[in-house]
Amino acid sequence: MLRRILFICSLLATVSLAAQKPYYAPVKEVFAQDSLLTNGNFLLYPSDKIQAPTPAPKGFKPCYVSTYTRHGSRYVVSASTYNNVYQFFTKAKEAGVLTEKGKEFADKYLEFYPQTINRNGDLTQVGWEQHTGIAKRMYRNYPDIFKGNAWVDARSTLVIRVIKSMYSELMQLKTDNPGLRITSDASAADLAFMDPMLENNPLMTARDQDMWSSKRSAWGQDYLDLMSEVLHPEQFFGRYITDYSFVTSFAKPEALEFTIWKIAADALCVGEEYSFLEYFTLDEMAACWEIENFRFYGVSGRNKYANGRNWAVHVTLLEDFLNKAREDVFGGECRARLRFGHDMNLCALMSLLRIPGFDEIATDKNDAKNVFRFYRSPMAANFQLIFFKNKKGDVLVKPMLNEEEVSLPIPGTTGPFYTWEAFEAYCNDIIADAYKVLAPKVAVTAHRGYWTGNAQNSIESLAKAQEFGFWGSEFDVHLTSDGVAVVNHDDSIGGIAIHDNTYEALSEVRLANGEKVPTLDEYLAQGEKSAKTVLVLEIKVQSSAERTIELTDKCIAALKAHGLYKPSRVIFISFSYDACKHLAKVAPEFTNQYLTGKKSPAEVHKDGINGIDYHYSWFEKNPGWVKEAHDLGMSVNVWTVNDAERIKAMIELGVDCITTNAPELVRSLLGGKEDIIN
Repeated sequence: MLRRILFICSLLATVSLAAQKPYYAPVKEVFAQDSLLTNGNFLLYPSDKIQAPTPAPKGFKPCYVSTYTRHGSRYVVSASTYNNVYQFFTKAKEAGVLTEKGKEFADKYLEFYPQTINRNGDLTQVGWEQHTGIAKRMYRNYPDIFKGNAWVDARSTLVIRVIKSMYSELMQLKTDNPGLRITSDASAADLAFMDPMLENNPLMTARDQDMWSSKRSAWGQDYLDLMSEVLHPEQFFGRYITDYSFVTSFAKPEALEFTIWKIAADALCVGEEYSFLEYFTLDEMAACWEIENFRFYGVSGRNKYANGRNWAVHVTLLEDFLNKAREDVFGGECRARLRFGHDMNLCALMSLLRIPGFDEIATDKNDAKNVFRFYRSPMAANFQLIFFKNKKGDVLVKPMLNEEEVSLPIPGTTGPFYTWEAFEAYCNDIIADAYKVLAPKVAVTAHRGYWTGNAQNSIESLAKAQEFGFWGSEFDVHLTSDGVAVVNHDDSIGGIAIHDNTYEALSEVRLANGEKVPTLDEYLAQGEKSAKTVLVLEIKVQSSAERTIELTDKCIAALKAHGLYKPSRVIFISFSYDACKHLAKVAPEFTNQYLTGKKSPAEVHKDGINGIDYHYSWFEKNPGWVKEAHDLGMSVNVWTVNDAERIKAMIELGVDCITTNAPELVRSLLGGKEDIIN
């Protein structure tokens, strides 16, 4: 009988999958068919496109539902978003720089603006009704689950719009069946699984909080670069503003265009009478969608930036689904577990489960739009697991995203119905993989490059570190008397004092491998050749604090010139506290580690410096400093550890990175615990 059920499931899945949207079709084709999809996560819930569910195989009846649902349509979250555009149009009118079309646009926005005051993030009536509809269809499609005095349990995050979304559904279910027993809660006690990217989740480290930030995250610079690449604000504002210098004097044009798009994309969430999308071309809407889609991909997708931690921390949510199902389906009383939260958590859960459209890694920032489509997380987006049981006690599970059946890569069947045993085994494998991703890992930095058989701080030593795939390659930078940044450890070479001589005076000196002393520009040219090895740039102490700051700024300028000024490509280290404090001000998004171990992590952190890189002897004296730094959200490196016993001790302490002259030895001792860049 079970074999026949699986055959029927596979047959039904073939029909269902054939009807699914082509998630990997080129975005231009998709948007040409439905331009509203460019609204991305501001998209209204597609209630009018929902199909009747596939009937369960004969003999199976619905018995249980478990969900995670995003809140419904809401106003834009930040009040400054509305306010900035209000100020822009108000000042443009006063300055007399609006075109006729611009006057129309401004008047329409200024009429809309008063409704947004003090409404930032509020659930709208449109959003309330989206959840009412979801609850109605759930009750209609699966009445056996909600009959009699069935128990329904609902949980929400602490955000008001989410709580209201929860009560919209609960009130509708209670209307459909007044006899339902309903329990509900919105408590920090549940946030470990309800909102797994918060500190309440014990799997989240303080440094994981950077995954959210476009300024501090590894994906942040690619996000800003993409915005510069795909937006053409001079064309957009050229239709509405007669003097482009007015725009540039008000704000960064790309950011302002993007802000206006967010308001336009969200306006329909307030009411269908509000629309500003006609002021954008389709290409402009698609460009703005691509930027925001990339941000969601950086936070929630399977990407190279967080080494999987971003989706893996959502294992707590998947575990709650599984644990509650085991308890409820096989003997418990609860018939529905309804969870209400946020879009990024939903997207990350889909990435964790490898739902089609969330299951691939982009080759670069421009490829993200081809492998990740966040318009599948519209307002009120939801993931549902519907359980079915027959008289023999066999259980089938049907996963649904936005009330559409989705497939899972479970061997032996293609859905939409999966046996509980197959589904549970699949999820257990995912959970095991997630914990492997979350297991502490240690990076290896080759000290002065991998110079065995060549020369320290040579271009060859960097190339060899890149070839062997070590996480980092450390190098030292000095400034010559004529202001040329050069790579060398000591402040003299070949008997020539670097700080007191011109670069020309150093040009005849040769390293042990025959190379000349490399300039920083020459060294960075090699650094450009591999994105899999981080450049660990030590700013050496110069003859004065002023010269050290000058060197720091020259390093930043050189990194920018080589396209390497990205937190994912370079980190800074220095014995100069002045340099570290300067970096904390001018480059706060970068890892910036102080090298002298005379200050506790708390002292360093107080000055805005976000990392420490201390000699191992300081950690031997103060082993608690590693945890103290991590608790403060700081990164921890240790130098220069070359013998096996000390390497093991530093691994045991939990440092993030080991700088060493013996990188292959560290690699062999780490085994599967080595942190590498994929």
